[in-house]
Amino acid sequence: SLFEDSTCGLMGLQDDAQQIVVPAQYHYITPFVGEVSVVQFKNEKYGAINLTGKTVIPFQYDYLSYDDNSEQFLFGTNEKYGILDKAGKVLIPANYDMISFINGGYAVFQQNEKYGILNQAGKIVVPASYSFISENNGTHFISVENDKYSLVDIKTNNILTPAYDFISITEEPNLFLSSKDGKYGYLNGQGKIA
Repeated sequence: SLFEDSTCGLMGLQDDAQQIVVPAQYHYITPFVGEVSVVQFKNEKYGAINLTGKTVIPFQYDYLSYDDNSEQFLFGTNEKYGILDKAGKVLIPANYDMISFINGGYAVFQQNEKYGILNQAGKIVVPASYSFISENNGTHFISVENDKYSLVDIKTNNILTPAYDFISITEEPNLFLSSKDGKYGYLNGQGKIA
């Protein structure tokens, strides 16, 4: 559990017997996700520790968050963002105004107030030309323009549907929840009503 040193105001970790596991040396400690916690060190930079307090990501980032499902870190430096793997290796350099975790082999990025898609090698596969991309899977993404949703094929960058009131990715890779005129249904991977 967390504890705060009342003399210095810094935080550390202790076990159930209140024995110190990690000394009070951090400004901030996030709840552990799996075996990883993002922490803010005295120098106000972010890094990550494991359950024993060992540093797993060095304290050199202006921003850091962790996703246990993908085992990736989203990191920020000089107001730009990129992706690290669990070991701290840069997967996508911090060149973007915003970036999502890699999902289905792709990440959504923002540059100059527009959104696009990168592959996991960091290559732009959909240029930053959309007002907003809400989510993606390995084959499609959902774009939002003027409060209307469209289903778009990642490989061809072709819009597959007219404007819907809502579209969302489901657990099924080629089935998309959609809404139009107050009614809900599903679209298939070609954008046709399923």
